[in-house]
Amino acid sequence: MIRTTRRLCTWLLALCCVVPGIMRADELADKFTHIPTDQRIAVYWYWMSDNISVEGVQHDLEAMKRAGIGRAYIGNIWQDDVKPGQVKVLTPEWWEVVHAALKRAGELDIEIGMFNCPGWSQSGGPWVKPHQAMRYLKQASVEVSGNGKEQSIVLPSLGDESTDVKVLALPLQTATLDTLITLDKKAGYDLTTDLHFDEPQTLRNITLTTEQYLLVNLVIQTKSAGGEWKTLKTAHLDRTNSALNVGFVPWAPISIDLPDVVTQDLRLVATGGPSDCHFRARISDLPQVERYTEKSLAKMYQSPLPMWGEYMWGTPPEHE
Repeated sequence: MIRTTRRLCTWLLALCCVVPGIMRADELADKFTHIPTDQRIAVYWYWMSDNISVEGVQHDLEAMKRAGIGRAYIGNIWQDDVKPGQVKVLTPEWWEVVHAALKRAGELDIEIGMFNCPGWSQSGGPWVKPHQAMRYLKQASVEVSGNGKEQSIVLPSLGDESTDVKVLALPLQTATLDTLITLDKKAGYDLTTDLHFDEPQTLRNITLTTEQYLLVNLVIQTKSAGGEWKTLKTAHLDRTNSALNVGFVPWAPISIDLPDVVTQDLRLVATGGPSDCHFRARISDLPQVERYTEKSLAKMYQSPLPMWGEYMWGTPPEHE
């Protein structure tokens, strides 16, 4: 009798779980077919190379409504490979088209947004003064030896259009390990570089620098007491775009933070990449924030369309 009761309860619980799931799936499918008014589908609505008209935007909006679209963002985009139209941005004719679009959108209950300027992003022009423009933080440092007396120090210049934000005084840390090596990787070949230290060293950071195209994967390994190489960390090194629209430091260093690992042997394995790559690696026992140039947007993803995980970093290690 007890066994029967347990089986019956199990089946009843399973049915209670399955039936609501089917109902939720049906409800979700119905919402895709009959989209609720409070869940609007939004689209970019590009007006290409001045090819717009009152009739054209009205027909576009009516087609959007039939397709279930409830929100559109107008962007005036110019492309050289699109034959130019006659309605220039901000002319009276353009405003007439904008008015017609907003009027018809209101009648159809379609929300409208607009880019804040012609082009892909940002507003700019000679009327925007440097102190009004988008800005970034830049830093410079100078080493000072204290003598117990007040000193006058000339700080490094950061440019004529810069504005001082803050001056920080920090104790200078001195590295006991500061090894710089050069790596020349040939296209189509892996590069393995081994370093042996005379005595065990604590590794906390490797910083990679270059002044030219760099695209490789780097594997960082240390040798165990048993003589086996173990992977400590992997990193993707990408300095393929020196344009300022992907970072105001074109060849920014790549900082790789390491846990406090003690070893006498370090191996760097560079793989992949379509071209020869020349770069340097500085190994230090001083901790440094990982990818600090990327985190400060001094160097961003190397194309205007970053992958979803490019600005996600793991938890940094705790250093002694």
